[in-house]
Amino acid sequence: MKQEESPRKVEPSQKWPEWECRFEPLSKEQAETQVWTVGAPQLLVCDGDSIERVGPKAHIQFIKPNQKYALKILKVKVSETHQAQFIVTAYKPGHYKNVALNIVDGTHGFSVSSLNWEVASVIKKQALKPPAKTRMGPVALEIPMWYWAAWGSAALLALIVLGRWVYKKVSRRRRLAQLESFQTTLAPYHQYNKQIRKLKRQVFTDRSYQENDSEQLKNYVNQLDEEFRLYLVRDLKVPAQEWSSRQILAEVKAYHSYLDVEHRAQIKRVLFELEKVKNANFTISREDWDQLTVMSQSVVDSIAVALRKSQRRAGRQ
Repeated sequence: MKQEESPRKVEPSQKWPEWECRFEPLSKEQAETQVWTVGAPQLLVCDGDSIERVGPKAHIQFIKPNQKYALKILKVKVSETHQAQFIVTAYKPGHYKNVALNIVDGTHGFSVSSLNWEVASVIKKQALKPPAKTRMGPVALEIPMWYWAAWGSAALLALIVLGRWVYKKVSRRRRLAQLESFQTTLAPYHQYNKQIRKLKRQVFTDRSYQENDSEQLKNYVNQLDEEFRLYLVRDLKVPAQEWSSRQILAEVKAYHSYLDVEHRAQIKRVLFELEKVKNANFTISREDWDQLTVMSQSVVDSIAVALRKSQRRAGRQ
């Protein structure tokens, strides 16, 4: 039986037909970037004079041994007598210029006297990418607009409340300073009683009182209303001569806590009755005058007693 001969070893120095080769990109990325990286496939296209076709086991022989892994054939794509195409890859990065090599299959092949290519390192390419930005510390979250709107509204409301409080304080201080001009040498309670005694003498000696003259009695009621309001000005520091009954009662409730609900009700009743008579279209009698005088005097006495009790408690504290 005849033994099959093994293919003979081809020496790199052996003369082969001269062909020319060039590299063409296999992927769209290579075509755009013109960068060939280690391990990536590339198309090697070679042509020249007609030769026997190289087989599927074609490989590269470098003239210089140190270039062994610079280029390697992965697959023979096309093999014709005048052209061949190989899918190749590179394992060593670098810039290769005028490299001489042979492409053979053990029996047939061709030589390339000058081939140029450049292979970029994958590690170098990755290192050129800017590092991803990382945040140090807590993650900053985007705050929605409604959050700032709520805080702005709250701040505006707080400023309004504070402004009103300051305005009321300043206004009250200014008002108290103005009310000092109504003070007399007598205490407010005694000044009221003095004025009421004087008014009573005037009324009782007037013929209109005896004749029940409604118009003249209304004038005396107006004077009684004025004296009662002046007492509130002097003793409670309330501008009663300018304010309405509602404003007077609100001020008394806010700044004279020693006057309870009953006291405020009495003040309200006297103010209401005096205003009703002043604005009434009906006639009034001596009995109406007498009743209003007694009612206002009772309220003044009650306020004076409550005020003295409050002052004594404050003095003991």
